[in-house]
Amino acid sequence: MSERYDPPYIITDKMLIFVGAVSEKAGKMAVYGDLSSKPLIRERNRSLSIASTLKISPKKPSEGTDKSVIPNPSEEDMKKRLNKLCDSILKLDPTNIEDLIKSYDLMAGLDENNRDVFNNDNKLSVNPSGNRARELTEDLLAWLKANKGRVHPLILSSVFHYEFILIQPFRDNNDKMARFWQKLILSDWNRIFDFLPFESQIDHFQKKYFSTITKCHAKGNSTDFIEFILEMTDRALDELITEIDRANAGASRYVKRMLSLMEYETPYSSNEIMKKLKLKSKETLRKNYLNPALDLGLIRMTLPDKRKSRNQSYVKQ
Repeated sequence: MSERYDPPYIITDKMLIFVGAVSEKAGKMAVYGDLSSKPLIRERNRSLSIASTLKISPKKPSEGTDKSVIPNPSEEDMKKRLNKLCDSILKLDPTNIEDLIKSYDLMAGLDENNRDVFNNDNKLSVNPSGNRARELTEDLLAWLKANKGRVHPLILSSVFHYEFILIQPFRDNNDKMARFWQKLILSDWNRIFDFLPFESQIDHFQKKYFSTITKCHAKGNSTDFIEFILEMTDRALDELITEIDRANAGASRYVKRMLSLMEYETPYSSNEIMKKLKLKSKETLRKNYLNPALDLGLIRMTLPDKRKSRNQSYVKQ
């Protein structure tokens, strides 16, 4: 390992503005956690992330890619692999190289029995010694670990994204892995990023995405790339907020009134809610307030498996 790995970049006013804006929006979205209360939005955003990832592609294959050796999976197979990878996000340590290797193997459809076809200096998980790509990747992960808590996650993850593409440790899929690992780093900070399809914004602006990478290669630092990724993340959050606001707008005046009397993440029993609403009928409460709010994902039960429990409470989210 090198004495010290310190990726070059400059903190700019533009970065700080985006970091502030994205942090504020992500903070407001934190009440939705992993969007489990918004299953339709959650499912749509996961699908959008994967579909966009498959559409983002450089004009030329990654250097070192040998199509005669690496079979191109069908789009359906690749979607399944990416879904499995996304499902594993909570089990992964973004600073662990073995987790990185396992994730790449899952994305590439590899296992212990067929790795030998990639046995060359470009394949990180095959040649653990004397391999410059592995050494640089270990240095990058060590830098990530050392700066966690010191550098803001939005900047930290963007630097990692760029540096990983610069290193090109794998035979293929380096840009896909870089984007997934940035999502992992950000999800470790705020779960909302697990289901934020920032890849869709990169897809819309992928020409600029790849030209910015080329520009940074020429400049020798990732400053422009960090600014670009922060802008894409900010755009993606704006779209998510709009999407959730539209879903919430479908609430009736009864539900809106109930929500206005509830604090976020504070459990209320049905009796407490009835008292606040000055209602006398539990049937009215269920029919006009609780059931519609539950259906829209605006509140959740503290005991979802025991709907009729006397200890049941409801939480605004």
